[in-house]
Amino acid sequence: MSPQRSGAGPAAATRPVVAPARGLQVVPGRVVVRRGSGFIVVLAMLLVSGLVGLLLLNLSMQKGAFELAGLQAQTSELQVQEQALDQQLERLESTQNLARRATRQGMVPSTGPVFLDLSDNSIIGDPIPAVPGLPLPGLQPRAPRPPAADPDTGSDTPSRRTLQQPDTGQTESPARRRGQ
Repeated sequence: MSPQRSGAGPAAATRPVVAPARGLQVVPGRVVVRRGSGFIVVLAMLLVSGLVGLLLLNLSMQKGAFELAGLQAQTSELQVQEQALDQQLERLESTQNLARRATRQGMVPSTGPVFLDLSDNSIIGDPIPAVPGLPLPGLQPRAPRPPAADPDTGSDTPSRRTLQQPDTGQTESPARRRGQ
């Protein structure tokens, strides 16, 4: 057969003849599947869990800081108490205090020390009996302190005026106190 037909016009001669294709079918449109969405969810969960972990770590560190501050305050209080007890112990162990306590218990100072030599059972020094009522050598008894004088009146007892007026932090001039 020829490409032109006898009764056909020029338009039919220029149109190409399409041969039917074998085994071609219509394919449905492509379905887009996002494979990265699961990865993004995992990353978001890791980020949230990391932030929660940091928050919990921060809270536990703050709790530890508060406990540390409390323990440091308790330590300083105990150190102050220890110092006070050390001072009291030193005062009680002082030679003057020991001598006073020994005198109260009836002990008297020795006027001539005597030593025993245990290697040959000898006595070194002359034993002299102690005499009660003698002061201890090197220990002077304390004299009682006189009471402090009141600067306003010059007497040993505070004046009525200073006992009745509360301390306001302001001082009066001597002329005003005398009523001038």
